[in-house]
Amino acid sequence: MNRTEKEDLLQDLKSQFGKAKAAYLTRFSGLTVMSMDDLRKKVHGAGGKYQVVKNTLAELGAEGTPYKALTENLTGPMGWALTDKDPVALAKVLKGFLKDNEKFTIERGMLDGKQVDAKGIQALADMPPKEVL
Repeated sequence: MNRTEKEDLLQDLKSQFGKAKAAYLTRFSGLTVMSMDDLRKKVHGAGGKYQVVKNTLAELGAEGTPYKALTENLTGPMGWALTDKDPVALAKVLKGFLKDNEKFTIERGMLDGKQVDAKGIQALADMPPKEVL
């Protein structure tokens, strides 16, 4: 990736972090390309976006947003699931994918400016839809 592409990606990340209602960090090591494509389609269907970016670019993209706290102590490949729509729907998709893919893990996330651990995200996924509430 050349410098111009990195700058474009950084601007896109800043925009996504600026609009996001929720962000979830995941680990995906060992998943096949087909599994990753399936995950991206499911996340997109829930109104979100799943992206794998270098940790340093994620740190720069989250600069000036509450999501900057999520970028602390990042190690290894990480996937970012972001949504500017329904955070519960995205959590449901991630939890469902987790059940079918043992190599996929949910690390932590942030919702409404508060950090949430993996158990909190899974509990969020168990909530009824917004229409029911």
